[in-house]
Amino acid sequence: MRSFLFLLLFFSLSASQSASRGFTVEYKTSEAIDAAIAGSMQLYSNSYARVIGIDDYSNGTQQFAPSITEKNHYSSKDNNLRAEVSQRIQVLQQAARREQQQVAQLASLSSTNGDALSSKVKACDECPEMVLIPAGSFRMGDLNGGGYGHEKPVHRVDIQSLAMGKYEVTFAEYDAFARATIRDLPADEGWGRGNRPVTNVSWEDVNIYVQWLARKTGLSFRLPTEAEWEYAARAGTDTKHNWGNDKGGKNANCKGCPSQEEKKQTAPVGSFAANAFGLHDVHGNVLEWVEDCYKDSYSGASPTGLAHQDSACSYRVLRGGSWIDTVSGLRSANRYWYPPSRRGTNLGFRVAQDLN
Repeated sequence: MRSFLFLLLFFSLSASQSASRGFTVEYKTSEAIDAAIAGSMQLYSNSYARVIGIDDYSNGTQQFAPSITEKNHYSSKDNNLRAEVSQRIQVLQQAARREQQQVAQLASLSSTNGDALSSKVKACDECPEMVLIPAGSFRMGDLNGGGYGHEKPVHRVDIQSLAMGKYEVTFAEYDAFARATIRDLPADEGWGRGNRPVTNVSWEDVNIYVQWLARKTGLSFRLPTEAEWEYAARAGTDTKHNWGNDKGGKNANCKGCPSQEEKKQTAPVGSFAANAFGLHDVHGNVLEWVEDCYKDSYSGASPTGLAHQDSACSYRVLRGGSWIDTVSGLRSANRYWYPPSRRGTNLGFRVAQDLN
């Protein structure tokens, strides 16, 4: 681990640290750190100082810092150069320490696959089980044609690593919050509670829930942004659904899907196979509220996946389709929107958590 952190300090590392469930966890330093490294190395080179063994990356930090303090009689600008390099290295090290905390957490989680991660990040008995979503970049929107205008323009988004609910939040998990805060329990339509996804909750309700969960655990729980949701749902795919472009009705609970049979209602969470990131039911079962205020196009969308916000927001976004939608409504790029006070038998959610 020690040598890995030295690597993190000096180079943007894009090496595979863990491969599980068909995906790769990548750790990368930020652009700011890369810039500081490049600047420091350039200044060091310009000072005509002693060439250090930069090929020995694991020992780079031990060799580089002492070198810049040595007297260099080949340059009249040694003092200024050394001062500037020292300042840059301090910035570099401070930024690296912040990222090391996240890397350490990722490294501890990445030793197991998505199915086993929940035991490491489940914060309490009534808390949702969480799965690591690795950092990455993807194209967001209607990649396959035939979608709606508000799924365009297709654009690239960079997503930081985060944790996301392995399942949609269940009645059991939500009921614990409702009882603790003396709120009415949402109706279950007689279908049962327990491990079925909670329904009849509004965007306003679920935001109160995630705030309660954050206070209870001291962790940064929240709703996922729309971009984070699509990135996690796609799990590296660019097809209509994460299982491919075919209807694949046996992969989800939806209207007309063979799996639904005669039961026109929600299914217990985890009834269908997880995607490559270890998430269940991102297609079908219940629509999932996300943080974003609805906008009718992706024009000006954040390149880093931040939620779109509007001080006069009339509609919030939902994703994934539900048990009352046909399989075409379950596409990874498909978007729904309702007033934030809206409740319904097909409306639920899943939580996200910042790792740092």
